[in-house]
Amino acid sequence: MKPKISIAMTVFEGERFIVQQLNSILDQSLVPDEIIICDDSRNDKTYDAIEKIIKQHSDIIKYFKNETQLGVSNNFEKAISRTNGDIIFLSDQDDVWKQDKIAQLASLINASPNCGGAFCNSELVDENLKSLNISHWDLRGFGTSEILSCPTGGMLEFCLKRVPAAGHNMAFKAELKDLILPFPDLKECHDTWIGLVIAATRKWAFTSDTLTQFRQHNNNLSQAGRSCQLKAAMDSIKNDISTWNTALYDALIQRLSGRVEPEMLELLKDRRDHSAMRAKMNCNIFRRFPLIYGEIKNKRYFRYGRGWKNIIQDLILRSL
Repeated sequence: MKPKISIAMTVFEGERFIVQQLNSILDQSLVPDEIIICDDSRNDKTYDAIEKIIKQHSDIIKYFKNETQLGVSNNFEKAISRTNGDIIFLSDQDDVWKQDKIAQLASLINASPNCGGAFCNSELVDENLKSLNISHWDLRGFGTSEILSCPTGGMLEFCLKRVPAAGHNMAFKAELKDLILPFPDLKECHDTWIGLVIAATRKWAFTSDTLTQFRQHNNNLSQAGRSCQLKAAMDSIKNDISTWNTALYDALIQRLSGRVEPEMLELLKDRRDHSAMRAKMNCNIFRRFPLIYGEIKNKRYFRYGRGWKNIIQDLILRSL
């Protein structure tokens, strides 16, 4: 029996590119059964741009305008909660999907009863869809061989370093909605949260095929690519990402307690503790050094992060 496919799309003043994205979804070799659009815009320009398409495909497209702005993750939560399909795809407003994206990811999910979700790679393009000659996996600093070497049964240990499943490239089984929702009260956490929940409880399937054109525009941070690792490290300190990660893993541990094996929960707690320790490092070098030494000794810098790059970040960059 063919699974019902739902698309959860969030938009924010997306009138420039949303028509092209909707058309790429409607032109899929496996057409979705429903497209849920939750609009966080401050005006009606997005709706005006797609009103004709909504009316032409009223049997598929369901449009919701938010009364108050929700922000990215809360808006995705709303869109996901309104889906009725068996497999849910997340969609941004300005990408373009390759014609077989839905078919390929749905096939990967259906291939194994223990599979919770699937993700692909994407190609970064400019606003005119011209290739920027870098993939999303390249941008995030993990290679195809690194991901493909993950064990067949899952990839939690890999995800504790870096979650490879980006929202715009992922799909997951709707039966997991009650476990995934609600999202933690953290800014822009939805794709990392979904990635970790599925990695801890089920199996991720994946393909290295670039099935999404990931559009970069208006100084999108992703466009910076691999050349701005120093800026990314400084931004991580400025935005206190370690505290964000600590809160994320605290929420994950609470959500999964009693639902995963004790060994899995201990692994999540150890990852949480590493972030909590790094969150304490916004202090002078004399107080910071023993904390850094402790994380080197227990090897958590290497188990959960980028090893010496993170050590240098905490030792030197936090002093700048």
